[in-house]
Amino acid sequence: MLQSPQSCLSPTADASGKNSLTIVAAVRNTLSAPSVNLVLTLKVPRSGIIVPALQTASVAMTQQSTVGPYNLYVATYALDPAQGQTTKFEVSIGSGSSRVVDGFKNTRDLPVLVKPILIANTVDAVDIFHEVKLTGTTDQIDQTSNIVQGSLKKQYQQIDYVAG
Repeated sequence: MLQSPQSCLSPTADASGKNSLTIVAAVRNTLSAPSVNLVLTLKVPRSGIIVPALQTASVAMTQQSTVGPYNLYVATYALDPAQGQTTKFEVSIGSGSSRVVDGFKNTRDLPVLVKPILIANTVDAVDIFHEVKLTGTTDQIDQTSNIVQGSLKKQYQQIDYVAG
């Protein structure tokens, strides 16, 4: 479910002094209208007490796009900078006894930059290019290189950057 490379915690604060947490989850598109949620467990300071309180926040994730047999769901949350490295989170689908959880995740393990999702056609195009490069003539290599570059350019134009 959780797509760590496409999720991130921004290292810079926005105008309100918060760091933006963006979480992406992949859910099989065979599920009909799933309820996908991000649940955060935040450490909140308490006056006069050393041990912080634990507070939960739940954010409904919204479907952003589809890649192959998966729907991608996204949620964002504004974290206080002090909570950026200590917040735990989980992604859940469904409710009650049918609830599935991808849990015990830590925001400090997330990247600060989002990686685009590369789809299979891009990988196939690169594999074809490597195969031709190893066995083909110079003209075949040049022609295939142009096709692969065009395919990659088209794929990257289709990618919707989650944090962007």
